[in-house]
Amino acid sequence: IITTNFDWVGKDALPMSTGKALPGTGIASLTNRIMNAVSNVSTITEGGAALTNTYMRTLKFSTNNNIEGLDAIGSLGNVDFRLGEFNCQLQIGLYLGDATYYNKFINNTSSSFSFRMTDAAGNAYVVTIPSARYTTGDRPNPGRSQAVMLNLGVEALRDSTTGYALIIDRCGAAVTPWA
Repeated sequence: IITTNFDWVGKDALPMSTGKALPGTGIASLTNRIMNAVSNVSTITEGGAALTNTYMRTLKFSTNNNIEGLDAIGSLGNVDFRLGEFNCQLQIGLYLGDATYYNKFINNTSSSFSFRMTDAAGNAYVVTIPSARYTTGDRPNPGRSQAVMLNLGVEALRDSTTGYALIIDRCGAAVTPWA
């Protein structure tokens, strides 16, 4: 199952009776099926080319905009926030078929990454990191009769063409409820 986790930083802890502070009308949650890594992840690309002879065992995608709540004497909640630098990283576990991706790490080769998540109804999300660099490369020592793995850390960089470090596109039926 593909999972997502969000952490929120807030300023006030107001009672529920005060209502919501955001403008607009709420939209009911969609009832789409749960996506999984077997049937719903496709079109994994690295450097603009699909992974064809190399298979990915794990993919962990994380973002952090490094917001820090600022405390002050005389205030129960945060009085303000310090905005930090946006950070986006991938942790990838590959079955090591050859030295291609390990050499990219060793040679500090810049790259890009993209993967698509699509459900049976055509709801899709495409996650793209247009510019990235390998930050770590670890080849665990396998035991006898075990597959050789390569664990790579990847950091997103601000792309000079798009101006973005991360792009998430919502496609297909998923767009309609929010259009």
